[in-house]
Amino acid sequence: MSTNEKEQYESSKQVAGFADEMILDKAQNIKSTSLRLLKKLMFQKWKILIVFISILIGSLFNLLSPKVIGIAINQIFYGVQNALVRGQKFTVNVKTMGLVLLSLVILYLLISLFSYIQQNTMSSVSQTLTLALREEITDKLNRLPLSYFDQSQKGDVLSRATNDLEKVADTLQEGLTQLLSSLIGITGAFIMMLVISPYLTLIAAITIVISLF
Repeated sequence: MSTNEKEQYESSKQVAGFADEMILDKAQNIKSTSLRLLKKLMFQKWKILIVFISILIGSLFNLLSPKVIGIAINQIFYGVQNALVRGQKFTVNVKTMGLVLLSLVILYLLISLFSYIQQNTMSSVSQTLTLALREEITDKLNRLPLSYFDQSQKGDVLSRATNDLEKVADTLQEGLTQLLSSLIGITGAFIMMLVISPYLTLIAAITIVISLF
């Protein structure tokens, strides 16, 4: 093995060892880190409450919109059915359909409004938290001795100060809101299914369980 190959081999071993060390470090500290993050989020608990309420109301309106569309479809179906039975020409009840369409427009406007409130507030939460963490990291780095920077990987320090914080902000802004929306949406959809038809809901639930297996 040439000198150059030996150097490359040693370098790859160091990189692999550093990666294993990072993975082990994350696995050991994930619980305490999550608790610290949760405590910092509690300083913005009112904003998070606004986000939760916005997601809840927005999901409720999302579930109501298919119900309103169903009313419109039923109106058309029964209108066509009655027209065929009586041998008359089918006509649309402008007043009824107008109210249905107006209700849909109002619902979609409200969904957009609460979605904007949710995203804007969650963006404020994530950026405020990121700023606080950046200030803490800056203060910590300024207090560390020079020997720490000599012994540590420069890329590791830079990654923790930049990329890791961006991941925290992205996770809060996208992951947390999607998780809450999914949980509320699934729960609301299941309740709506029960209201429409408990029998069909049972069949759907059994089908889902079988498909999982």
